[in-house]
Amino acid sequence: MTDNPTFAEYLRQIEALEQAPREGDPEAQLTAPVRGLLESLEKGVRVVHEVRTGLGRPDLGVKHRGLLVGFVELKAPGKGADPGRFQNPHDRRQWENFKNLPNLIYTDGRDFALFRQGDAVLKVRLNAAKDAAALEQLLLDFLYWKPQVPQNPSELARFLAPLTRFLREAVQEAVRTNPEGDLARLWQEWQQTPGSGTSSSASWAWSPPSWSGWSGASSRRGSPWSP
Repeated sequence: MTDNPTFAEYLRQIEALEQAPREGDPEAQLTAPVRGLLESLEKGVRVVHEVRTGLGRPDLGVKHRGLLVGFVELKAPGKGADPGRFQNPHDRRQWENFKNLPNLIYTDGRDFALFRQGDAVLKVRLNAAKDAAALEQLLLDFLYWKPQVPQNPSELARFLAPLTRFLREAVQEAVRTNPEGDLARLWQEWQQTPGSGTSSSASWAWSPPSWSGWSGASSRRGSPWSP
């Protein structure tokens, strides 16, 4: 059992939600309890909503000591936290993007699963107070995520892959939403650069190279996202 009293309060909140009539968005009803639980872990933790990643918008972003260290995706109570079992097409498409994030929690309030590059590394179900210590360990593991430093070219390719995809998606989204913005103008200027390999009549079709795989970056020493 953890010494943090917030876990007991969180469990009471989840039990109350489960017993209450279903009204509104069930995922949104988890926002306040989950945010409170995360921010109780220690000072310097702050939860923000719907952080844009270029791979979609997870429900919550978690900052630790000013750095964005990971994401939390909320699911309706009772749905579980195993995205590989979801049948809804939206959930499946969402997971195809989110599995490239290096530090991600799925939760339906009771089930928690910590994913790194699509691999489940820890799973906990909060049935009773006795499960609080295991859940606290999962959340601290999430909070203090550390890098896996590439040791060879193959590992370096894995390290860069989702970052490259992240940048590509972010740039394409920026150009789609603001075709007159700075990025679109930069592309147009690059088209006029000798040796760019494009013609002045080329359309927006740029896409950086991509690899497959990923390894993370440290929450203590840096973040792959802008806070």
